[in-house]
Amino acid sequence: EILYLGYHDQLTGLYNRHYFETIINGEMDRADRYKEPLSMLLLDLDHFKAVNDTWGHLVGDDLLKTMSAAIQKEIRSTDTLVRYGGEELIILMPHTTKAGALLVADKIQAAIKINPHHTAGIQTVSIGVAQRMQSESFRHLYLRLDHALYQAKENGRDCVVASDERIQIPSDQMRIEWRSVWESGNTIIDTQHKELLQIANNLLDLTSSAYICQDEEEKIDLLLKHIEKHFEAEEKILERIGFPNYENHVAVHQSLLLRVSGLNRNCGN
Repeated sequence: EILYLGYHDQLTGLYNRHYFETIINGEMDRADRYKEPLSMLLLDLDHFKAVNDTWGHLVGDDLLKTMSAAIQKEIRSTDTLVRYGGEELIILMPHTTKAGALLVADKIQAAIKINPHHTAGIQTVSIGVAQRMQSESFRHLYLRLDHALYQAKENGRDCVVASDERIQIPSDQMRIEWRSVWESGNTIIDTQHKELLQIANNLLDLTSSAYICQDEEEKIDLLLKHIEKHFEAEEKILERIGFPNYENHVAVHQSLLLRVSGLNRNCGN
């Protein structure tokens, strides 16, 4: 009973945000490991504040329960419907492409309309749709979803919008998050990889700020020194264990070093 209360929203009975946060990394790791598609829907009940203001919060609460039940009927048992916050719902859809997610979004939209609430009447939803890109962090995926949902509302609500994978998320909102699927099993290599991610994230933070280029150059120089140190350590380990295609791996390292070295030269541009 304690576990149920910890993982479920008391009002709707749906999974809550805490439960979602305990499973999302595992689902993303699985999708990366097996090269499987993973899509998500972000839903928002249109004009929900007006419902609360007109009929009161008890009617608003009942509307949320009714709409949640209607949506649950339109998804698979393998999908996860979550009350992420307020009237905002997330649907996690493993083994699903963006095209498949769009079909489900259309079904949900229709189901909401044909199930009018006994007091608030016919309701509509706005939905953002996105298929996760390979190794994409949840934070970045959510920002794309949120942008798609915003576009749906801007288009007049009662609308489904799919995220464009080419969308440019502001750099101050981008982070490179460590994923368990990247773990090599070697403590030295994994620790150094995590250090490199931290330095890279610090550099991303700088790109959206008013810092002068000299600060960026210092961060790039620090990143380059750590990369060189890491490549040297990794190559020794790989040579010692007889890593397959060791020479090719070293060649990739050298190519990456040349690319990183070019960052400082391009900073002023």
